Amino acid sequence: DTNKDNLLIILQELCVDIGMEWKELPHDLQDLQSYMTHFLEVNKEKSNILFIFDDVCKKEHYDILTFAKKAVIISQFQHFQTDFSHYIIPISEQFTIEETTQLLAMNSDVQDLQLFQNSNLVRKIMEICTDLPFSVALVAAMGLKSQEKLNEFLILSENRKSYNQPTNNLSDIYHIIAYSIGQLSVKHQQLFYLLGAFKRVPITLDSIQSLWTTSNNETITLVQELNNKSLLTYISGTRKYCVVHDIIMDYLQQSKYRQKSLQHLHEILLENYSLQCQRNWSCYPNDKYFYQHVVSHAIQAGSDSILQDIMTDFNWMDRKINILKSLCHLKIDLQNYIQYLKQTNQIWQTFEELLQLFNRYQSSFNIAITDLIQFLLIASNKDNWIIRRALELAQENQKYQGSSYWKIAAYDEDKTSKSAWTNFKIIAASKSDNLLACSHSWYGNLRIIHTNNKNVSKDCKIIVKDYRTLDILLHQHLQTYSDIDAVRISADGRVIAFHENWVSKWIIYDVETNTQIHFVDRLKQTDIDFKELEFSPIMDHYPTIMTVSKTGFIQIWEMQSNRIIPTNKSIISSCSSLNCHFICHGTKLLLWWKNYQPMTINTSQGQNAIYEYEVQIWYTDTWQCQYSIRVPAHIIPIDENQFEPVADTVKKSRTLNGIQVLTAKQTMLAVAYDDILGLLELSNSQLTNLDFIPQFTTSFQPIVKCRDIRHLQSNNQALLAFRCHLNNECILILDVDSDSIQYNYVKLEFPKRGNTFMFIPGKDQLLVYDYSGSQHLYEYNLQDDDLHWQTINNKPLTEHQLNTTYHIQDEIIAISCAYINNIPVIVKMINCKRLHYMKLKATGFHNYQDNIQHKPLLQYDLLEDFQSISIKASRYRKSDDTFIFVIHAKKDHFSQQILIITINNHGESSILLDSQCYFWISSIYFDHNNLLTYQWKKEDPTKCYIKSYKLGNGVTPTKVMNSYSFHRDNDGLVCKINISTNPMDNAVTIQFSPFYMQEDQLIKFWGHNIANLLIDTSHGTFSHFYVIIEKGEHLT
Repeated sequence: DTNKDNLLIILQELCVDIGMEWKELPHDLQDLQSYMTHFLEVNKEKSNILFIFDDVCKKEHYDILTFAKKAVIISQFQHFQTDFSHYIIPISEQFTIEETTQLLAMNSDVQDLQLFQNSNLVRKIMEICTDLPFSVALVAAMGLKSQEKLNEFLILSENRKSYNQPTNNLSDIYHIIAYSIGQLSVKHQQLFYLLGAFKRVPITLDSIQSLWTTSNNETITLVQELNNKSLLTYISGTRKYCVVHDIIMDYLQQSKYRQKSLQHLHEILLENYSLQCQRNWSCYPNDKYFYQHVVSHAIQAGSDSILQDIMTDFNWMDRKINILKSLCHLKIDLQNYIQYLKQTNQIWQTFEELLQLFNRYQSSFNIAITDLIQFLLIASNKDNWIIRRALELAQENQKYQGSSYWKIAAYDEDKTSKSAWTNFKIIAASKSDNLLACSHSWYGNLRIIHTNNKNVSKDCKIIVKDYRTLDILLHQHLQTYSDIDAVRISADGRVIAFHENWVSKWIIYDVETNTQIHFVDRLKQTDIDFKELEFSPIMDHYPTIMTVSKTGFIQIWEMQSNRIIPTNKSIISSCSSLNCHFICHGTKLLLWWKNYQPMTINTSQGQNAIYEYEVQIWYTDTWQCQYSIRVPAHIIPIDENQFEPVADTVKKSRTLNGIQVLTAKQTMLAVAYDDILGLLELSNSQLTNLDFIPQFTTSFQPIVKCRDIRHLQSNNQALLAFRCHLNNECILILDVDSDSIQYNYVKLEFPKRGNTFMFIPGKDQLLVYDYSGSQHLYEYNLQDDDLHWQTINNKPLTEHQLNTTYHIQDEIIAISCAYINNIPVIVKMINCKRLHYMKLKATGFHNYQDNIQHKPLLQYDLLEDFQSISIKASRYRKSDDTFIFVIHAKKDHFSQQILIITINNHGESSILLDSQCYFWISSIYFDHNNLLTYQWKKEDPTKCYIKSYKLGNGVTPTKVMNSYSFHRDNDGLVCKINISTNPMDNAVTIQFSPFYMQEDQLIKFWGHNIANLLIDTSHGTFSHFYVIIEKGEHLT
C-alpha cells in the first residue's frame, strides 16, 4: 500500500545518508531490510549508528526496522512490548481527563474548570477522540467556544453513519478531520486537499505556494489558519516550512475522502512547477523540496514528457548534485525512473547506460569541483546519446551564459582508442608499495589492503581501505625497518595478515578493533613458523585460514573471537617446496610439489630419468583427496603441437613453473612450462589417481607459446590470467568456457614493467596495480564490449600472432591542460602503436562567434624509444603569449629525460630534449621564464646535479644556463635563488655552495642571516640539500 511505498523511499534515502550502495534498487521493504542488515553486519563502523524512528504506527513496519541494532523507536501502541526485546520506556498513549479538560478549555469560554471536567461532555469527547492527543488537539483547535457548540459537534458525531471501524478507530479520527476541514471556506478547503500531492516530509512554503499559485501573503495567511486548527504545523523563521501529520496525510490521500485522484494531484503540482520555470527545470529555485522529489512526483503522475525532459537535462542533474552534495540521490532517481520505464514497457537501456557511467566513475567524482557536463564530455563514449546531449547543453550554456565557464564542445580528429580499464584509483605512496590484496565480493563492500611507504623507516604503514570510496578503515604503523613481503585480507575484509620478512613472522589484525590476534596451539602439535598463509574465499561467521610451514606442513585454522586455533584438518609433507592455495571459491585446496626421486621411462630421446611434480586436489569440507596427479617437471617439443617428458639435463627443455585449476563446463589443469601453456583434462576421468607422464604427448593440449609465461591466476571458473612478454609487458587472459577446442583470449598491454594483478574474488573483473609508475589501481571488466576478445583455433597461439594480429590503435597515455583566461589548451602524448613511436600533440580551444573551436598548435614526433611519459607542469606566459610544458620521458625503469616545450600563439614552437638520462628528476623552481631541476643517476646516486634553464618562446629556444654537480654525502648543497622585485626583470640569479663546511666558512660565504637559517633548519634532520629563495627583503 501507499504507506509501504513511502517507507521504502524514506529508507532508501536513509541508506544513501549512511553511505550504502546497491547494484540494483531493492524492490520492496523485505529486500531493503536484508540489504541494510547485511550492510551493517559487514561494516562494523556503521553498526554503532543510533537510529531514531518516530511514530511507528504499524507492527509490520516495526519488523522492517529490526536492522537497527541501536534505535529509539517511538510508537503509540503497546503491543510491541510483548514481541521485541527492546527496552521500553512507557509513556501514556492517551490523554488523561485532566489533560483533555485543560486543552479543550484553552480555546473555549469555560468558567468553572472543575465543573467542566466533571461533565459528561468531556468524557464523550474523549471517547470520540479515542483518548488520542492528536484527536483532542484537533477538537480543541476547532474554536468551539461554548459548551453548546461542543454539544453540537457531539450530536453530529453520534448521528453520523458509522463505518466498518478498524481497531484503531481511524474512522472516528477521520470524522474529526473532516469536521475541522469543513470549517474552512470552500476555496481554502480545495487548497488544503491539494496538499495530498506532497510527500511525507517537511514541505517548504515555496513549494506550497507553487502548488496553490497564491501570493506569498495569501500562502502565509492560509498556512497560519491551518496551523491554528492543528491541520498542519507551520514553522516560521529563516526556512519556512510545514509538516502535515501522517494521519491527516492518510486522510488526504485516501480515495474516498479526497476530491481529486492522487495522480491528478501530482499532475497539478508538476503543471504549476513548469509554469514557474517554463519547463527549464534547472532554473527552478532551490526550495529544499523540488530537486529532492520532483522525479518521484513525475513518476506518480505518469508524466512521460516531463520525465524525459528532466532526465535528459544534465544542467538540472548538475544543480541537484550540488544542492544535495551527493551523487547517490541522483542515482536513486535514475534507478526509480528505469524501473518505471520497465513497468510501462518503454526503452530503459539508454538510462541504464547513464547509471552505469555514474557507478563506474563515482569514486573519482568530486562534487565540490566537478561540473557534470564536463564530466560527461570526458567520461562518456563517443557517438552515444549522452555525449551528444552533453555537447548540445555545453554549447547552449556557452552561448547564453557568456564566458562564465567553458566546455570541450568539439573533438579533434585523433583516432584514439578507449582505454580498456573501467576504473582507476591512486592508492599508495611510492613504487616500493608493490603489495595488494582484495576481499571477496560476496561479503559486502570490497576492501583492499596495501602498504604505504614500504621500506621507509619513519612512515611505513599497513593500510586497509574501502575499495569504492578509498576511505581508510585501518592504518597500522609498523616498527622501524619493517620489511613486509606479503599481505592478505579475509573474505569479509575484517581480518588482515602481513608477513615480516626479517623476523619471518605472520601478524594478524582485526580491522574493526585494531587489535592483534594470535595463533593458539596449547598442545604445540603444529609449527607456527609459516612460509605461507591464505584466508579461505568462503566463510561462515569467522575466517578460515590455511598455513604452510617451512617444512611443508599444511594446517587449517579457525578464528574464534580473539584467537586462532588449529582444526583437525592437516596434511603432513616433508617437501619444503610445497605450493598450496584455495581453489573453487574455497571448496577445494590445490597442492603441488616436486618429487626429487626420478622415474625411468622410454622417450624419443631413449630411456630418460624423469623428474615429476605431484599435484593433489582436496575437498575442504570432508577433507578427502579428490585427485592425485603426476605431471612431468620438464618437457621438450617433438613437433609443432606435441611435447614429451624429458630429463632436466636435456638442452632446451622447458621447466614447469605454474599450475592452476579451471572449473567451467569441465575441470582442467592449466600447466605452464616456461614459454608453453597447456591444458590437461581431468573431468572425463573416473580415476582419482592420474598419471599423465606416460601419455603426456597425447594428453597435453598446448594453448599459448610465448616467452616468459608466469604468475598464473584463475577466477576459479573459466578465466585464466598470466603475465608474458611480447613487444611490451602484457597480461593475457584466456576464457576456456567452451565445449570445443576453440578458446578466446584478450591481451592487456602495459608500457613498462612493474605491475601486479589479481581477479576480484567472485567477479569477472581484474585488478592491475601499477606500483612502479603512477601507483594507479586499474579495474578491468572482462565482460566489457570494449575488450577485443579473439579466438584461438586448433593451433597454439604464438608470440608472432600476439604481436601482429592484435587490434592496434593509437592510445592517449598522458594529458595536461593549461588555462588561459579560462580557455583550455590541451597537450596529449599519443602512443602510435602501429608505427612504434610516440607523438606529442597540443590543441587550443578558442571562442569564435559563440562557438568553441579547436586549433592545432603542435605535433611533434618523439622518435626516441620512450616507455612512458608524464607531463609534470604547464604554464601560460601572458607577456609574449607563450605556453610552456615540462615533461619527464622515461626510457626504462632506471632512466628518464626532461623535455621542455614552448609554443607561442602563432604556432611556433621550440623543444629542448636534454640528452642526459637520469634515474630521478625533480623540479625545484618553475616560473614564467626559469626552470631549476635536481637530478641524479642510478649508477651513483650520491652524485647529484642541479640544472637551470632559460625558457624560450617558440622562436627563441630554451637553453641550459647552469649545470652544477655535487656529492650528496661529502658535499651537500645550498642553492640560493634570487628573484628580482622589478616586474620588467625576468631573470633570476642562482648561487651554489657546499652545505657540509665549517660554521665560520658558511657565515663567510652566505652571511649571518642565511647561515643561521641553515644551521637552525638542519638541527635534527639528515637533509643534504637546501634551497633558499630570496625576493627583495623576503627570505625563505
